[in-house]
Amino acid sequence: MKKIILIIIAVLVVAALVVGGIMLFNKANEPAIETEDVSFSQGGVDVTAKVPVDGWFTEERMYIFRFYNPIVDEDGNGVIDLDDVRDKTPYIAIDIETSIDRFDIGIISNNNPEITDVDGREIGGIAMNGRTYTVDFAGTFIEYIGMIDDSHAVSVKALNLDMNNAAVKAILNSIEFSVK
Repeated sequence: MKKIILIIIAVLVVAALVVGGIMLFNKANEPAIETEDVSFSQGGVDVTAKVPVDGWFTEERMYIFRFYNPIVDEDGNGVIDLDDVRDKTPYIAIDIETSIDRFDIGIISNNNPEITDVDGREIGGIAMNGRTYTVDFAGTFIEYIGMIDDSHAVSVKALNLDMNNAAVKAILNSIEFSVK
């Protein structure tokens, strides 16, 4: 009788682990992240994405949309809301321009940092070239740039973020572009 009870308990534990594993992880064996949909329009392009509900927040500026990361920045300052944002606060930014060379203007005006090509990636169905550079007052950027169509270029860049972080990948993989 004890063996039967132990077998039943073992089966229940295994079942609980399997169900728990399905609930806690996605197909890529990464933690499942609860997200909310966000959207904005910029330069004739509608952009949608999914942002983690837990701690991330967004800001739409005149020409750039940012997804701020809730972690503590390099100086040990916590980011609670937009009032706490500082120069080195980690974020992902999306910018739409008329041509790719427009993205170089901001980089060049920041003391001409050294730009290094990195592996590109697909974001929103667009094959993008990757590059990285460091700006003294902010930190290290990883930027992906590409053309949505003949008259819309896009930059998706991350400041001081681990590109292998599950939440960062979830945002990047969820981004979609639609020309109006």
